[in-house]
Amino acid sequence: MNWFIFLLLGALLILNPYQRGLYFSVEFYSFAFLIYSLFVMLSVRLFVQKEVHLIKAAFFAFIFPLCYGLSFISAQHPQGAWDSLFRWIAYSAFFVLLYWTFREERIRKFAPAVFHVTGIWVAFHMLFVAYGWLDFPRAVIQDRFAGVLQYPNTFGMLMAAFLLFALLMLTKGKISLPSILFYSFPLVVFVVCFIESYSRGMYLMAPITWLVGLLLLRPTEQVKYILFSSYSLIAGLVVVAMDRSFVVVLIGTLITIGLSVATIKWVERGTLFFMNRKKIYHFAAPVGILVIGLLGVLDVTNNGLVYQQLPTNVQERIDSISESTTARERYLFMQDALTISKDSPVIGHGGEAWASIYRHYQQLPYLSNKIHNGFMEWIVDIGWLGFFVFVSLFGYLYVVLFKNYRQAENKSLYAAIIISTITIFTHSFIDFNLSYGTIWLLVFWLFAIGFHREGKDSKEQLIKKPAKVPYDKIILGISTALVLFCFVMAYRFLLAEQAYNEARQTQSLFERQAMLEQAVSYNPNKLSYWYLLSETSMELISQNNFPVENKERVQEISGTIRHLEPTNSLAWFRSGVMLDRIGLRKETLNVYLDALEMDEYDTVLYQNAIFVASRLARDYAKSNQEERMVHFANVAVELFQRNSASVEEVLNDPIGQEHNSRGFAVHSQAKEDVMYAYYLLGEGEKIVVLLDQMNEDDHVMPLVAMGIFTLEGLGLEEEASALFERYKTNEQQLSNRVKDLRRNY
Repeated sequence: MNWFIFLLLGALLILNPYQRGLYFSVEFYSFAFLIYSLFVMLSVRLFVQKEVHLIKAAFFAFIFPLCYGLSFISAQHPQGAWDSLFRWIAYSAFFVLLYWTFREERIRKFAPAVFHVTGIWVAFHMLFVAYGWLDFPRAVIQDRFAGVLQYPNTFGMLMAAFLLFALLMLTKGKISLPSILFYSFPLVVFVVCFIESYSRGMYLMAPITWLVGLLLLRPTEQVKYILFSSYSLIAGLVVVAMDRSFVVVLIGTLITIGLSVATIKWVERGTLFFMNRKKIYHFAAPVGILVIGLLGVLDVTNNGLVYQQLPTNVQERIDSISESTTARERYLFMQDALTISKDSPVIGHGGEAWASIYRHYQQLPYLSNKIHNGFMEWIVDIGWLGFFVFVSLFGYLYVVLFKNYRQAENKSLYAAIIISTITIFTHSFIDFNLSYGTIWLLVFWLFAIGFHREGKDSKEQLIKKPAKVPYDKIILGISTALVLFCFVMAYRFLLAEQAYNEARQTQSLFERQAMLEQAVSYNPNKLSYWYLLSETSMELISQNNFPVENKERVQEISGTIRHLEPTNSLAWFRSGVMLDRIGLRKETLNVYLDALEMDEYDTVLYQNAIFVASRLARDYAKSNQEERMVHFANVAVELFQRNSASVEEVLNDPIGQEHNSRGFAVHSQAKEDVMYAYYLLGEGEKIVVLLDQMNEDDHVMPLVAMGIFTLEGLGLEEEASALFERYKTNEQQLSNRVKDLRRNY
């Protein structure tokens, strides 16, 4: 059974990156089902064979999902909370399964090779896509290698992790020729993919983690590590400079392999072994490299000799590191994340909460569904309690790793595991790598290898007697029940997704509505299902198919959406649109006003709220209810002034425009609607002021037409005529527009 589980999990590790790195939860489900099923099978076997105690050392892994389960109490994004729980149950079960299989030393010796094979194919796959030999969507984004992950920064980090792992594995003493060939032949491709990802963060962090790896090695191993790194880096830079020519890649790879073999043979002659006997040699290379590195930084920052030898595209990317906009924006994310955490500091806001609630807290109108900091994601999602639990558990794993590293005769494997995982975690301070299922499967694969001591045989454990108190059975029983529960719930969610996709394909509104009702019955947490169900119900209303029932259903859906995510301004906006389309304008305005309390930087939300308020004012004007007309006209004016003041505040902020990726502004339609509100209030002078503030960014013709119409309505014929003369570049179009306004209002 050990080999059966190992082969399936190994295949999963190699194949899963091609599902976009398991970033999207729907693609994660099928892999989770495999892990869940294997875990249940293992649990049954352990209970039957009375060997539960053999895996109790790995039970701590199930503390991870408990933190996400606890955060359900205050979850702001229910779908994200469920998906996070499914993921962490799968990661924990994955680790326990690996711990069981890696007890067998014969299996464990193949585990590093599976990790390396995963890296080889991911890297070569990217290279083949670049050559046009394979096709993969978004593998190249803005001339940057993004690979199967479809995100350049995480792809660059992954290439650095695989590269460092291979370099450290090559330092192993008494390494066989097949192993040398196996670990050295992809080095050049790893370097090329790393460079072509243009990940500025990894350009800075990779040398640091490389240096830490150097400190973990003995002096003779350090020499090999430095030389292997030099061969592959120089060859990789030449390949990049030669526009990734396949012939140059092949030549560079062969030269790197040859030099690697020669280096190992040279060191194995024993000429450098005297270095291992004196501690001074252990620090000589790191200190020397550090000095050279500092000189290199000075050279690059001053466009020196080394900098000038680099390929032009690499020079350009290095130059862009000095641009502070991206780094500053990520600092803003961190500040806002800490502010968010204050509202639920202990247990957090639930899995994937940031995307739903960050607009309520953001300082400036940036657009980002991720914090770009995996550790801040933990603080927001599972609170400070969960954060400290996670840090403690990973700290424990590193303690075990370092203990095994110190006790091992051959330290290269443990050093490779330590440095590869550190590379992933350090870069996750500035990016959202930890949102990828692939990354966690790789991390837990490495930890599972390092969790066992070198040379430890499973037979030693088999003779141990289980404890008298069956805590291990209780824990495994609870864990298995939790896995089964997640299996059932994830399966329901998958059925819901299938029903939703079928509904999107069907042309029959009645069939679509039935399928969507089925989808929300299986999974009532996903907003996209409710949105499409509402759209379908409104289409049926427009065709006079059960208008009363469907109107009530739309109103019910609108309330459900607001209840599901009570601090998600986008959900509230969509809820308001639903109410507006079925004619409930006062309710719509109230929903929009509440949404604006959650988000002060939404241009379209302001526009729609001003529109609804001005239309309500018009309706009450037509029915001669002056008091209500004045009230809603004033609401439109106040909203417009608030919108204008917020935009002005952003413009006056020294960094406001640089972080306005949401395009926050005053919409031209809002100006047109507020003119009508001014008209109803009899404030013609404010219309003139507003028209004088128009610029080339505004939709001039509609605004001028509205200005003429409102000025005429207020008896300001002279001002209206002057405005017409000023903008009559297209006299017929302007006249038609004014006629339309007279007729509609």
